[in-house]
Amino acid sequence: MKEIMPGFWTTFKKWLIISYDRLGFVLLCSFVWFVAAGLVLAAAMAISHGRIIVMVPIAAVAYTIILSPMLAAIYRLSRNIVFHDSPSAADLITGLKTYALDAWSVAFSQVIVTTFLGLNLWYYVRQGGMFHLVLAAFFVYLIVFWLMSAMYHFPLLVEQKPGVWKILKRGFLFTIGSPGFTAGVFFVIILLTCLCVLSRFLLPLVCTGMVSIMGMLALRTMFIKYGVIEPDVEPSDEDAGFEIRDIG
Repeated sequence: MKEIMPGFWTTFKKWLIISYDRLGFVLLCSFVWFVAAGLVLAAAMAISHGRIIVMVPIAAVAYTIILSPMLAAIYRLSRNIVFHDSPSAADLITGLKTYALDAWSVAFSQVIVTTFLGLNLWYYVRQGGMFHLVLAAFFVYLIVFWLMSAMYHFPLLVEQKPGVWKILKRGFLFTIGSPGFTAGVFFVIILLTCLCVLSRFLLPLVCTGMVSIMGMLALRTMFIKYGVIEPDVEPSDEDAGFEIRDIG
């Protein structure tokens, strides 16, 4: 039986409150990711000598092998923050050890699907003509839908670890089942990222930490909607956490 899910604004307010209350963890996650991603990007630019056609594949490989386990570790810490499950900086180390192999699988699938969609969009845009432009617009829609569903990938990984196929399927089902809510969360993440990039100083301070917390809150909302957890459950810091049963 489906439960009444929290609205977008309820989730949004909870996100702001948690991010403020756990600002230290937000700063830690954001800075760790900023340094790691910055080093990877700098290395990719140096190896490719600034040539995009060379830099993009290098960055994709680096994301899959190096950055994805770190991203899973950050989401693990954010998971413990959202579910009040005794979060600590040590969760980053534990997450790296626990989720590395699964993170590689998820990241690899993300790179493959994104590359496929991106190449099709590039091809149809270059062809010109109304028919090809319509096809290009369709692939723009697919890319946006794919990126929205991808918001759930790493939260699902650290919460249930169900395998890459189920992660992709559940991300798709959550997005198609709650398109308005997912689009709202996606817009907030994009807006936050743009503000952080434009302001520069916010990028290493709050971006990744707040994005990961929002991702976990979005997943929690989906769990409430599909009856995996109760809507009125607000665990205390002494709780050992939730045992999430399998769905999908």
